Formats: sequence, C-alpha cells, structure tokens
Amino acid sequence: MTAIAFPNESTTLLLPGPAGALEVAVDLPEPADARPLVAVVCHPLPTEGGTMHNKVVTMVARALRELGATTVRFNFRGTGDSEGEFDHGVGEREDLRAVVEWVRATHPGHALWLAGFSFGSFVTLSSAAELQPDALVSIAPPRPAAAGNSPASRCRRCRGWWCRATRTRSSIRRRCTTGSIRWSASRSWCACPRPATSSTAS
Repeated sequence: MTAIAFPNESTTLLLPGPAGALEVAVDLPEPADARPLVAVVCHPLPTEGGTMHNKVVTMVARALRELGATTVRFNFRGTGDSEGEFDHGVGEREDLRAVVEWVRATHPGHALWLAGFSFGSFVTLSSAAELQPDALVSIAPPRPAAAGNSPASRCRRCRGWWCRATRTRSSIRRRCTTGSIRWSASRSWCACPRPATSSTAS
C-alpha cells in the first residue's frame, strides 16, 4: 500500500485492493481547519445503488472536513470503477482494511475515524475490533450490527446460512449457502424447497 502516495490535493485515484483496484476519493479540509485526522467514509448497499457519491455519504464527509478531517471515500468492490464483485459484507471488510492500511502507512501520526451509512456502517462496525479506529460514526446502522450480533442466521428449512447485513426497508435479499435466493421479509426461512422428509413447522 505504501507504493501509492497520499495526494496533497483533493482528487480521485485507484488503490490496489484485495479483489482489484479500488476507486478512492480524497478530499482535504481548508488549511486553516486542518487537524491530524483522517476519516474513512463507507457507502450504503451497492446492490441498492449505494456508491461513494451517495448524498448522505458526501454530506457526512463534508461535515467531517469542516471539523478539520481529511476524508477518504471509496467504492466497495464491484461498484463504480472498483474491480471485483459484491461479496455480502465479507470482501467489503477486506476492502476497508486495505484502505485503512494505506491511510495508516501514509499518515502514521494521524488519528483514524471510521464513518459509514447503512451497509457502510455495518462494514465499519464489524471491522472495528480489528482496525481499532479512534472513533466510529454510524448513520442508520443495520440492527444486527448495531446490536453487536453476528449478521449470520440459518434458514429453518434448509439450514443454509444467510446474511442479515443486506436488509433494506423496501426489500430483503439474502443468500443460502447453496445459491442466490429471494427471501420473504416476514419469515425466517428462505424460498428453498421444503425437504420431503422434514416436518419442520413454519
């Protein structure tokens, strides 16, 4: 990560990531306001149109710059010009780790804040124990992440695992371990076929 210099002006760049290049936007505060602080801001669910250009994400970044922080926004894998494919919160944590390692390598004396909106807050919250930021800013975090629970649950029929981190108000898309499934928002099992030998109550 140290091969890519941190810019000394507001710009976008491509940073090497675990699944390919990550599109990164760096924005600097006004010189008179600048503090030794870098804030990484994570965007909402990519499959619902979330990107680093999301209005809430850009407003949060602007507010942080007004506090004197240098802000780093980036697109998770498979979003915008970032390479790779959506990975249901698992690979996205690796993306965040790569960005944080770059920030820390180029700003060893600076404080690190992590901020996220919705799915982005799930990623930052679930990575906090490993990354040890100096502060967390979470906007509309998913309930399982906010409560400190694992985002994984089992389907009561097929016993496949699904990820609750991708929940949205308008629809819920989850996955069995055996493939993509559309799930009902009102049930705790998936659309998988009921096993012929099972009498599991619904």
